Amino acid sequence: MLPLGSDLYSRGGVVAAVVLAGLALMGCDKPGAAKPPAPAKAELLAHEGELLKLTLTPQAVTRLAILAVPVAAGEVAAHRDYAGEVMAPARSGAGYGRITPTSPMDLASLAKAQIDADAQVSAARARIATARIEAGRAERLFAQDAGSAQERDRAREQLRLAQSGLAAAEAGRAVLGGSVASAADLRTVWIRTPIYAGEVAELARGPVSISDPSGRSDRPSRIGHPVDGAATAAAQTASVDLFFAVDNGDGALRIGQRVVVRAPLRSRVAGLKVPWSAVLHDIHGGEWVYEQVEPTVYIRRRVQVARVVGDTAVLASGPAAGVRVVTQGAAELFGTEFGTK
Repeated sequence: MLPLGSDLYSRGGVVAAVVLAGLALMGCDKPGAAKPPAPAKAELLAHEGELLKLTLTPQAVTRLAILAVPVAAGEVAAHRDYAGEVMAPARSGAGYGRITPTSPMDLASLAKAQIDADAQVSAARARIATARIEAGRAERLFAQDAGSAQERDRAREQLRLAQSGLAAAEAGRAVLGGSVASAADLRTVWIRTPIYAGEVAELARGPVSISDPSGRSDRPSRIGHPVDGAATAAAQTASVDLFFAVDNGDGALRIGQRVVVRAPLRSRVAGLKVPWSAVLHDIHGGEWVYEQVEPTVYIRRRVQVARVVGDTAVLASGPAAGVRVVTQGAAELFGTEFGTK
């Protein structure tokens, strides 16, 4: 046996410790031991540059009536949509100012106020007639020494008070404008459009397009022309009211109806332009067009639409100018690519 303090014994202990540690490490990797899951998993999918290339026969192109036009670069007029309300037009009454366009409830309140004001004017005129008779009688009695100067002066004062009352009643009636009955003719209506005060300077002064919020094709848009209406505003929303006159000969627009007012802006939008019919949307909201790379070969390309003006889409990104994209038959190509029969 080796002595405890010998060098050989010390070296043997170190070797044994190393062997035991190695065996412990090997036991961790033995078959059947659980491994921790990977923090991420990457899978290779098809890239957008590897989309299907559709090749049609000339007969299929003719049968689908596919039409392609080149992407154009240029400018389009910008516009902004606002909410509008159909109002009764301002009209001038006999001897009175204009009626401010109002909603149905406001028209009812205005009509009652006008009736009350008309009654006050009639009463004031009746008091003047009575006071004038009393003043004339007092003047005659005083001239015949049958009445006193005090009675004459009192009658004169009553006549002046009656005249002042009539002037006040007529002024109050004038503030209410012409009779509401004159607003019954709605062959022309006004559209009241609240607009944020900071955007008014951006609008181009000119005709606007009035359309139904539903966007239904059987309800065509109308043209509204700017008119000078009441200088009304709302401090809570920092908005001012603009008014537009619209022809309503067919009577389709009703007082209080909500409409969409598309107002032109002074600025213009520059970019790539394609017909709006060329843009397709997938189930995820992605926007695509079909590029015609050869007379009968088409490839789907991703685009980003910045703005739609009428039937023109302005692209933020997409094919370069001059590239031909499908405007008619794009939906049929989309169905062909994804196997829709």
